Amino acid sequence: MAEPVTLEIEGFKSIGKLRMELGDLTILLGPPASGKTNVLEALALLGYLATHTIEAETLKTLGEEPPPQQPLNKIIRVITCDDLLNKIQLNKKASIRLDNITVELSCSAMNKYKIQADIHAYSSEDSEFRIQVEVNLERTDERLKELMSSELTSNTARLLELLSLVSSLEKERKPIINVKLFEEELRLDVNYDYLYLNVPRLYNYDRLMVNRNILLGRVSVTWPQHYLLEDASNLAVILYTKSQVYERTNEVLEELTGTRVVPLSSGQLAFFDGKREVGAASVSDTALRVLYYVVALESASPIKAPLEGAFLGENPDKIHYDKHKDYVLRTTVNSVLLLEEPEARVYPLAFTELARVIGEAIERGVRIVLSTHSGELAHLLWEKLAGRHDVRVYYLYREPGELTTVYKVNMDRLAEELETLEIFTTQPPLQLIKQMLESKVLQKVDSEHSLGGLSWGLSGL
Repeated sequence: MAEPVTLEIEGFKSIGKLRMELGDLTILLGPPASGKTNVLEALALLGYLATHTIEAETLKTLGEEPPPQQPLNKIIRVITCDDLLNKIQLNKKASIRLDNITVELSCSAMNKYKIQADIHAYSSEDSEFRIQVEVNLERTDERLKELMSSELTSNTARLLELLSLVSSLEKERKPIINVKLFEEELRLDVNYDYLYLNVPRLYNYDRLMVNRNILLGRVSVTWPQHYLLEDASNLAVILYTKSQVYERTNEVLEELTGTRVVPLSSGQLAFFDGKREVGAASVSDTALRVLYYVVALESASPIKAPLEGAFLGENPDKIHYDKHKDYVLRTTVNSVLLLEEPEARVYPLAFTELARVIGEAIERGVRIVLSTHSGELAHLLWEKLAGRHDVRVYYLYREPGELTTVYKVNMDRLAEELETLEIFTTQPPLQLIKQMLESKVLQKVDSEHSLGGLSWGLSGL
C-alpha cells in the first residue's frame, strides 16, 4: 500500500474549505449536485496546469514532445474564470493542494476569460519550483452566438457581419497557456534531489465526447505515449506502441462483448466482431466505454527523468541544465486517474472486470479517485480491493445554496450494521446522514460547511 496523500481545496466552486486523505483508491459517493464532480475538477485543474508546465519540461529533457494543449473548457465545466470560484462565500481566489504541489487561482479584472495561476512544487530536499501561468479559456462571443442562432441565409448583411466577426476573433486568438515565470530555488548544498509529482487526469466518456472521436477516427495523435489523453485522441498510438496494453484490452473486450480492436499503421482503429471487420458505429456502446477506461488504466505509467545540473539561469522562463554541475534532480511524474461515473451505460457484468483492471493499475503505482452513483460498483470495488490496497470511501452532500459537506465512511461500522455501500445510493440523503451519524458509520472530515437542515441530526453526537 502506498502512503496516503493529502488533498486540500479552498474556495473552489461549491467547496468552502476541505481537507481529506486519498488512498490507493478513493471512492466518492453522493447524490447529484453534492460536489463530487467539483472535487474531481479541482484535481483535474491542478493536473492540467502541472501537465503543461513541469511535466512538459520533463518530457523535453527526454527528447519527447510535450502533451498537446487542449482548452481547459474541454476538461472541466467552466465558461468564465469566476465559474471556478465559490459564489456562496464570494471568494476572489481559490487554492488546491495535492501533497507537495499547490495551485493558487485568481481571475483577471480585465478579462473574464483569463485564469491566473501560481503553482508551487517542492522536492524531497525542499527545493521550490514556482510557475506563474495564464490560461486563456476558449470563448464564444455573445454577438457571435446571437448571429449563429439566426437565419443567416435570409440576411446578407448579417452573414457578412458574422464572417467579419469570426475573422476578428481569429486574429485575437491567444495561446491557451502562457507561462509567465518558471523558476526554481534549488538546494545546491546537496548533490541529489528528488521531485515526485502526482498529476491528476480526468476521464469521462460522455463529457469529453470520446464516442465522437472514435466514430470519426480522431484517435491518431502521436504523443504522449505513456498515458491516454482524456479525450482518447491518442488511443490508436497507445494500442499500436504498447503491446501489453493492446493484449490486455482485447482480452477484456473479447470476454465481455466478443469484440476485438486492432490499431493500424495509418493511425486508425479496426474493429472485429468475431472474424468479421465492422465499423466503429456497429460496435456496442459498452464495448467502446470499456475500451476507453481499460486503455486509460492500463497505459498509465510514470515518467522518470534524471535532470543533471538543474539550475536557475539568467532567463527565468524555463529550467536550465548544466551537465558540468555536480547536481542531479530526479523527476517522477505519476498519473492520478480521475474516473467520473465509469459505470454509466455499462453492462453490470463489466464491473468485476473493471475492478480487476483498477487493481492492476494500483499495483503499478497508479492512484485512482472514482466518483459513482452505483452503490453496487462501489461495494464491489471495496470487496475486491480493500484487503490488498488502501481503499477510502467518502460520502458528499450539499443542500441547495449551501457548501459541500464531506463524510468519511467507516466500512467496519457499516458491516456491523449489516449494510453495504448500496444504501448510500438508495436512501434519501437527509434521513441517511442522520442514521449513519448516529451509528458512527459517517464521520465528518475537516471541512468548512453550512449545516442547514442537518443541524438537528448533529446535536449530542
